[in-house]
Amino acid sequence: MRRQDNAVPDEDSGQPDDAARLCVECGLCCNGALFTHAKLEPSETDRAPSSTTTPEGGPAFHLPCPLLTDAGCSIYETRFGICRSFRCALLRRVTAGEVGIDEGLARVAEAKRLIARATDGAPTGATIAERLRLGPPTVSLDGDGGSTRTSAQQYLASVAVDMHLDRHFRIRNKRFGMAS
Repeated sequence: MRRQDNAVPDEDSGQPDDAARLCVECGLCCNGALFTHAKLEPSETDRAPSSTTTPEGGPAFHLPCPLLTDAGCSIYETRFGICRSFRCALLRRVTAGEVGIDEGLARVAEAKRLIARATDGAPTGATIAERLRLGPPTVSLDGDGGSTRTSAQQYLASVAVDMHLDRHFRIRNKRFGMAS
């Protein structure tokens, strides 16, 4: 939900400045950390960067969004409907005044720290979601007979990420696909 120029969301979005600031800093809904895909309206499928279907059979595109750059969303002004309407649990709490902006930004920073730790040493070229979902631990030794970062450590780090995302960002019962 970030603009290419890191500006705040549209004025008509109804988001207060703090909520817009949180979105600009975060981007977890776009980068594949929260979801594996985003739902599309049938009229949006022709301009989707990649297509798949949701578990319910509707049109979707894979995350991380290939239209997300280091600077933010490269099609911000014409972004998809789900990108315009999605509000994660943390954004909803900040907008409702239940969580202050400083606490919200701290939760975003902690999520990014946990993700970096959990994905360190994961296969290159894999998406964040793929790197976080390594599965149960297995023993792994390097060529010299010494152990590398164990799969168990990486698995536990990915569980810590999921717990943090579940607690602060994901909307209950909406874990596998963006929904408002």
